[in-house]
Amino acid sequence: ARSRIIKAGGSIITFEQLAVEAPLGQNTMIMQGRRTKREANRHFGAPGLPKTHAKPFVRIRSRNHEMQEAAGRAEATKLNLFYRFYLNLGQTKKKKKKRKKSTLR
Repeated sequence: ARSRIIKAGGSIITFEQLAVEAPLGQNTMIMQGRRTKREANRHFGAPGLPKTHAKPFVRIRSRNHEMQEAAGRAEATKLNLFYRFYLNLGQTKKKKKKRKKSTLR
């Protein structure tokens, strides 16, 4: 972007230089780059889940490795559900006591 601005006859200066040249900011245009353009922003989210476009952190770029990674997460989730069920087998649920309707009105 810097080269295109300079080619078009513009100049790029800091805020301190701007304060000296134009204290009121007349005939100036302040521009700012996109904050979400960073590479790190591409990785935000959960890769492998449906309807997400997050870029996974992978050592080798191939579809098979990404599928293995997602399969590993799915397997871990199944195991977690199994262990939760297994641990809760010994615990019985408390039955709700029914209240008797009072006959006094």
